[in-house]
Amino acid sequence: MSLTMKKSLLLLSIFSFAQNLNAQIDIAWEKHFGGTSFDVGYSVVASPDGGFVAAGYSKSDDGQVEANQGDNDYWVIKTDANGELIWQNDLGGIDNDICFVVVNANGGGYMLMGTSESNNGDVSGHHSPGLGDYWLVKLDEDGILLWSHCYGGLGFDNGRSIIATSDGGYAMVGESNSDDGDVTGLFAGQDLWIVKIDADGVIEWQGAHGGASNEYGYGIVQTDDGGFAVASASYSWDSGVVTGNHGSSDFWITRFDDAGVMLWQKSFGSTGADIPKSIAKCSNGDFVICGSSGNNDGDVTGFHGTYDYWVIRVSDDGELIWQKSLGGYDDEKANSIAATSDDGFIVTGFAWNVDGDVTFNHGGHDVWVVKLDASGNMVWEKSFGGTAEEEGYSIQELNPTEYILLGQTPSDDGDAISTPEGLNDFWLMKLVLSDNMAVNNKEEFKLQFTPNPFLTETRCTIKGNLNALDKPVITIIDISGKVVYSQSISSQSFVIDRKSLSAGVYQFLLHSNDGDLVIGKLVME
Repeated sequence: MSLTMKKSLLLLSIFSFAQNLNAQIDIAWEKHFGGTSFDVGYSVVASPDGGFVAAGYSKSDDGQVEANQGDNDYWVIKTDANGELIWQNDLGGIDNDICFVVVNANGGGYMLMGTSESNNGDVSGHHSPGLGDYWLVKLDEDGILLWSHCYGGLGFDNGRSIIATSDGGYAMVGESNSDDGDVTGLFAGQDLWIVKIDADGVIEWQGAHGGASNEYGYGIVQTDDGGFAVASASYSWDSGVVTGNHGSSDFWITRFDDAGVMLWQKSFGSTGADIPKSIAKCSNGDFVICGSSGNNDGDVTGFHGTYDYWVIRVSDDGELIWQKSLGGYDDEKANSIAATSDDGFIVTGFAWNVDGDVTFNHGGHDVWVVKLDASGNMVWEKSFGGTAEEEGYSIQELNPTEYILLGQTPSDDGDAISTPEGLNDFWLMKLVLSDNMAVNNKEEFKLQFTPNPFLTETRCTIKGNLNALDKPVITIIDISGKVVYSQSISSQSFVIDRKSLSAGVYQFLLHSNDGDLVIGKLVME
């Protein structure tokens, strides 16, 4: 037996698809939270005690939401490890207050960050009531308000992201069109505004950065040298500090030292609208950014249509390492990316319809979760939702087989079967990779592959007890979880031609009215 054949047989016997097929990722539990109005969950974090803290905004004043103070309020909930509500808090004033992110605070408790237009209730020190200020809130472990601060000027200042920093303080980003108050350095329009504060919320340094049009800051990470990398959307052509814009808007990645001095800036994108929503740091110091792309030129290749998830990996000195377009012919937009323990990444947002990389849809927008390896190759994907409009906003790995995800849903069917609260709810889900991917694995329906491994032969014959099943369909899935072949079967055997498959390992699934059956693996070289 040749060495190649031995390797193929070894792969056939030991290769596990437990983390490589979309049917493997399941909901361990899912919960609705909110009142009878509109409630959207934007950010979730695992708490030190094993529970979860989720934050966003609420327009409700009933159900699980207590004491709404006006328009939209910050709303934060704490659950135990099984998603059962422990406490909630509604924070804000009479105007619009929207929380975009929650993080574990240095020394305990939680930091909430977003935008407030209020100057009453829980909000004080607003620079221009009625417009937006960054609004930062610190809570203790029980959700009790300890302090809050407003940051901004007389214009509109919109806070989007905060991280705890290694020196015990915090760094915040968003955008501002102020050139007064706390804000200096505005070039024009809306600029990226980065703010570094100490543990008590006192500004240590800040700066506005941008070009002649608008920049919107979406995400920030701390770098290994204590500086920062920021993901923004830029609509500016070569002006201010922005260079290299490809079209409507670009992923604009900026790198700062620990004193807020810009080290470099790079624009990535196409001639369409390219908008980043989240940034994560890789284990080697690179950065990975997710969002959406609207065209198939410039830096973007593999575009499917309308909008795709667009994920890029950038080195610490700003060089593009790889990029991936993920989706189908309709809208797919990514909102959150996190690094995983296997040096890969987990991404969520929404997908619409079934096409390309998207293999299922419940109706309308679904939460779409995609697992990538370190090189950006799809490992698995799955859609979650009901017949209405769902969207995923925040995802984190808990351990190599579990994830926590927060989004929004108005549905009470499909996957969203826990008791709905109102028009739109926080939707909190724990996802788990199961050990067994199918409902059944009946020995009498396993297929015989001749030959297997499929090496130099032109055809592979596949036989099985297929007539005993009700309307059987054979589906072939590659290592990325993508369906590469699907066909109804009316006889006891069928043939796969070599030109139908490229080299790789394939899982064959048998679908019928009797249930889904794992029926075998084929190695092709």
